[in-house]
Amino acid sequence: MKMFYAVLFTLAFFLGSSTRRSDAQDVTEVISRDLYETMFKHRNRFYSYDAFVAAARSFNGFGTTGDFITRKRELAAFFGQTSHETT
Repeated sequence: MKMFYAVLFTLAFFLGSSTRRSDAQDVTEVISRDLYETMFKHRNRFYSYDAFVAAARSFNGFGTTGDFITRKRELAAFFGQTSHETT
């Protein structure tokens, strides 16, 4: 059942946003605060959007390399895996 939710979550993220920028310099251009808050309504408040952005920025190229679809897929895979592993 966890795998089902991880796949569903990943698909929802991948299909959700309509931003089409091809020159993203930061994960904030791929996932907005509102989308993050919507996707993680029941998370521990320790895992805030600001904490996610700070962590993502510490890994050069994470969510910022390639075209928009590639960046979105990378974040969807990350969120799908972390959701599957944590709840």
